[in-house]
Amino acid sequence: MIKKCPILLILLFAMAANISLAQEKDSLNFPVDENSGKIKYQEVVEAEGKSVKLFYRAITWMNKYWDNARGMIKKQDKVNGILKAHVRFDIKKYTESGELQNKAGRLGYVLKLEFKDGRYRYTITDLQLLKTSKYPLERWIDPKNTYYDQRDEEVLRIISNEMQEVIKSMKEGMKKEKEQKDDDW
Repeated sequence: MIKKCPILLILLFAMAANISLAQEKDSLNFPVDENSGKIKYQEVVEAEGKSVKLFYRAITWMNKYWDNARGMIKKQDKVNGILKAHVRFDIKKYTESGELQNKAGRLGYVLKLEFKDGRYRYTITDLQLLKTSKYPLERWIDPKNTYYDQRDEEVLRIISNEMQEVIKSMKEGMKKEKEQKDDDW
């Protein structure tokens, strides 16, 4: 019985390590669509205003958020309330001291915004690492895939955080601006 205790302890530690690794992977927050198996961020957000106002509010947000928004927007359909952008950004890694180490790659994705009176829906899809060719990001998040490498988790975390920042900024940018009162003097 005493000889089995160290083995049991080792097994318990190994199980605890696997559980913590699984939780760490879950913290990457990549929502995978059950039907397509691809990463897909999508949400309907309530917002004040008619669809046309929301459409213009989204364009204003895009122009503030991205330097080259005009070049990224591939579809502007005000009548049907659709905006579609092909976004690209550099993935930047930092050293432990906080200095920019180098670019860890380039990511591309598609952002589609659809507008109806009082609400809009955003959909972020087609996340791809852009190298000499395009590589769907789903390859890097699935431990069963041959492209998976645990060393890429830092880059995946950077990408996940960027997606969360884009969504947060968009929601903030899509809020109705407070009307300024005339200064009646």
